[in-house]
Amino acid sequence: GSKGDDDDDRYGSKGSKGDDDDDGYGSKGSKGDDDDGYSSKGSNGSRGDDDDDNDDDKGDDDDDKGDDDDDDDKGDDDDDDDDKGDDDDGDDKGDDDDGGCSGSKIKIVAPNKLENLDGLDGSDLSFCLEAFNETDLRQQNFYSSDQFQDLSGPMLITKVALRVTRIFGPPQVTGPIITPQKVTFDAEFRLSTTPVGGLQGLSTTFSENYGKNGVTTVLRDKTWELKTEGNNPDLEEGVPNPFDIFIKLDTPYLYDPSKGNLNFEYIIRRLETINCSLPPIAAGETNMLGPYIDAPPSVSPGDDLFNKVRLLYSFDVTSPVGLFEEAAPVARFTFEDPSCN
Repeated sequence: GSKGDDDDDRYGSKGSKGDDDDDGYGSKGSKGDDDDGYSSKGSNGSRGDDDDDNDDDKGDDDDDKGDDDDDDDKGDDDDDDDDKGDDDDGDDKGDDDDGGCSGSKIKIVAPNKLENLDGLDGSDLSFCLEAFNETDLRQQNFYSSDQFQDLSGPMLITKVALRVTRIFGPPQVTGPIITPQKVTFDAEFRLSTTPVGGLQGLSTTFSENYGKNGVTTVLRDKTWELKTEGNNPDLEEGVPNPFDIFIKLDTPYLYDPSKGNLNFEYIIRRLETINCSLPPIAAGETNMLGPYIDAPPSVSPGDDLFNKVRLLYSFDVTSPVGLFEEAAPVARFTFEDPSCN
């Protein structure tokens, strides 16, 4: 539904071709909704507790001491190449810089079902806070451990990649197009496991969703740049855009699926304004928008993605609690053999 309508999530589904009613623009609702923790991105569930950011410190590996230089800490100077496409989904064959460790790198898209499919007409607006008149966001994205069955054991996550949705791009006859973007955020990215169990057993309290090994700050960058080439107009319907939004980790994270589900968390504060609004579109008009991230629409019991992905969010980054949605961005995780890193 359109921004502020009564739709119960921000992962709205696209309407029919040529539909000008914003169906692809899932609303988060307005601040102050009387939600129960399962609603649109509106009420942040704050109970007045402003000490949330401190609750992670006990397990936080705190890379803040060297994080202003983002991706260069480890001499990884190929970032610009990544931003141009990372050889992209062809980089599975061309990314051979494993230092002689044969078969040491593996890439897994979660949810697995959407590896080669556009996100079933959904979109995540994590990085389009202007659409909700917000400036900050804390979001935990949960991926079921069974999405990582290709791992033979614990492996290091060294990079996370996202892609923009095709929901507003060709072959739709009318509608806005996501154009190339370069947007700066004050950003912190974290990884952890969750307590063992299904995603439905997670807590609305952020700090309770970390496993026994705590949480690791894998990247802290006060001027992190989100870069994307936007929609590819030459793709056939249903084919996703390439992964071209890269989060290269300063601190690799050792993930063991047997220890719990994966929690990919970010805390972002926008530093500049971009066009993320969705005004009414007349036939034949095209509006150019910011980086809407590919994601499935909010799922429900009985859907084959139910309990495979989930997220918890708050627009108040100091709040200890958030609201659930039954969805999460489509993400590609790069794993490497710990002995080769």
